[in-house]
Amino acid sequence: MSSGVPRNAGVAAAGSGSAISGLAGSVEYGLLMVPSPRHLDTRSSIPADVRASQHAGLGEDFFDPALADGADLTGPAQPWTPFVSVVGAYGMAAGSYDDVTSASPDVFTVDGFDTRAAMTRQLWGARLLQAPAGLIPDSDYNEKWTFTLFPGEPLIGGQAVSGTVLKGRVRFRLGKANRGIGSARIAPAVPVMGDVWGMSCDHQVTEQLLALEPVFHHEELGAGREVFENMTAPGFWEVGASGRVYTRDFVIEALVDRYSLTA
Repeated sequence: MSSGVPRNAGVAAAGSGSAISGLAGSVEYGLLMVPSPRHLDTRSSIPADVRASQHAGLGEDFFDPALADGADLTGPAQPWTPFVSVVGAYGMAAGSYDDVTSASPDVFTVDGFDTRAAMTRQLWGARLLQAPAGLIPDSDYNEKWTFTLFPGEPLIGGQAVSGTVLKGRVRFRLGKANRGIGSARIAPAVPVMGDVWGMSCDHQVTEQLLALEPVFHHEELGAGREVFENMTAPGFWEVGASGRVYTRDFVIEALVDRYSLTA
């Protein structure tokens, strides 16, 4: 399971990105690949060595024991489900959980889809893992500290679920549903793979994205160092079947050696 996605994948979703960006012009949107929980569950704690590979200051996640599994928005038969969503350091400010959930659907609807349905812990967890090297969203490492609310998740005991990174720990936590301070943010998202939601979609885009998974098993694309570097972002890393984390440089070296033996 890897944190990187093919460099050209974001281009395929550009149309949806243009529509959703109207919700907040200063928020950075892009392609977010959300893994199936069968492969990597981003709704809960991630192994500490994975966090340490993201940032040396990150330790063990905090996960409130009152939290349930959470919403799973991934396709039932696919390892990844693509969304256009917030990919930068900050989401958009829209008040409290209560403010967002009580608003008219028209406020958050993009191309017929109510983006609040995808404001979930699962997408936020994927966003943290896929952030570029050196960037930790909703973190006190940034210029300003923020936390993301999940209006797509139900209240638990009258409290709202949110996610943040504070004092070296990724935190999945509960808080007041009416807490609408300036640090509270949301992350609107639209599925690219529309058939998951019963929406029309561009199946050609979906097929192009899924065809590149797994990314390194396409000899027809080439097998040299330059090819592998072009396939992956600078902050790429991969989690092996054993749970060990491999850096981009390590993976590329291993691939170059592997293909040199079969040449």
